[in-house]
Amino acid sequence: MKQIFTLVVFFGAMTAALSQELKKTQIENDLYSSYQKIVSLQFAEYGAQYNLLAFANNQFADKIEKYTSLFPTTLTSKFDSLRKNIFITDSEDQLMRIFSWNTMTGGSRPYFANIFQYKVGTNVFSKTAYNKSYLKDGRYQYATEPKIFPFYSQIFTLEATHKTYYLGIYNNIYSGKEASQSIKILTIDGNTLTDSIALIKTKNGLVNEIKFPFNFFNLSDRPERPFQLIKYDSEQKIISIPTLDNDGNLSDTVLLYKFTGTYFELLETPKNTSSNEVGIGFVAQRNPEFPAHDGITIFRDSTLTKEWNTRRADAIVSIPKSNIHYYICLEKTDQYYKILVNKNEIAYVPTAEIIAVCKLNWGNGIVDTKIDQTYDFKTWETVFSEAGVSRLHKENPIVKDLNDQSQIIKYDCGYITDYEHLSVNKMHRDKHGAYWLYVSFNCEDSYPDFSTDETKTKRGWIQWRKGNKLLIALSFQVGC
Repeated sequence: MKQIFTLVVFFGAMTAALSQELKKTQIENDLYSSYQKIVSLQFAEYGAQYNLLAFANNQFADKIEKYTSLFPTTLTSKFDSLRKNIFITDSEDQLMRIFSWNTMTGGSRPYFANIFQYKVGTNVFSKTAYNKSYLKDGRYQYATEPKIFPFYSQIFTLEATHKTYYLGIYNNIYSGKEASQSIKILTIDGNTLTDSIALIKTKNGLVNEIKFPFNFFNLSDRPERPFQLIKYDSEQKIISIPTLDNDGNLSDTVLLYKFTGTYFELLETPKNTSSNEVGIGFVAQRNPEFPAHDGITIFRDSTLTKEWNTRRADAIVSIPKSNIHYYICLEKTDQYYKILVNKNEIAYVPTAEIIAVCKLNWGNGIVDTKIDQTYDFKTWETVFSEAGVSRLHKENPIVKDLNDQSQIIKYDCGYITDYEHLSVNKMHRDKHGAYWLYVSFNCEDSYPDFSTDETKTKRGWIQWRKGNKLLIALSFQVGC
């Protein structure tokens, strides 16, 4: 009898599991088929076809709202076929899911609809954000001024003060070129989803969300949808918001908001207020051709505890082919090098040894290889021996003799005039405190000092700095 009872329980459990999987499949198939009706009518104009499109959207919204509020399994179902057509994004704690779909009623300014699904205890709930069409004289119509609902692409979870908050990244498309990305704070009170909690402290007060508007054509690469512009670091609890320059292009500045226990507060990045573009030299990694750290050894503070995170950290000179990055060094101690990034921001890198493990293929398979990526200090003199220079302004003349600066040497290299390359022979500081470089160039040679015809090589002096401001740019010759 005991064996029979065990078998009955086993087969009963198996039958229940199969029934549950069958129900999941049926729900997914039903929703997929329902949305395909919307897709098939996406070019419908006003009239009978448009009525069918409006009806198909209503039907899909009703179905997805019903399934997400009645069946808890829909909160974790993969919905692989459905994801090919609509956005389904899940929170990290698997207790919230947002379904976003294009209703195909907006043209180049698409109108999206959203279903917010969330779990409280053992129950699931859903909330709809959708311009539902209505019947009028037998025709489906939308509101005169429909709301512009976005689509959601990510949800992050924040546990704080005995409460769970959700950070939703959502996206609006206003035309073929205008769009925006935003981050919004969501939370659940009782059984109700709310977006009224203001947790972000800005200069204008507490807000619930931050919006970043942009123009597709001002970005170097048009982002794929969903966009990846606003970012959130769950471990550091930092929101990264990009900014635009005066021309509408992405700038080097990123606004960082860190959760301090009660609010997200703006982190002020130390600036190079002294306009020191020269420093005391440079720092660069020893083996940059094996990037293993992606900048995680760059820090925001001199104690080397606050990582630079995913922000840009542009060097004064970067050589993509060799992955070499020369940073201006403002100060060096036994613990750190203080460096200049993004033109005027302060950062720190360790002076201690950095050994990275890289996966390299030496012909006999991929093996873990230890690479020394310690930062090394280089003086300006050392770098000048490796690099060429060009003048930032042609008003900075090449003079033949420091004692008679009226004799000007013209850089007359024809079609390459705009791509000046001067080899540095030596440095000099005169009695008046001016900084000079003795340079040479040969218009018939890509490498001026390597010309065999010395009569065609011209030599003279240029100023390379004025106080702590640079008057030249560096360039490195890189082989194939």
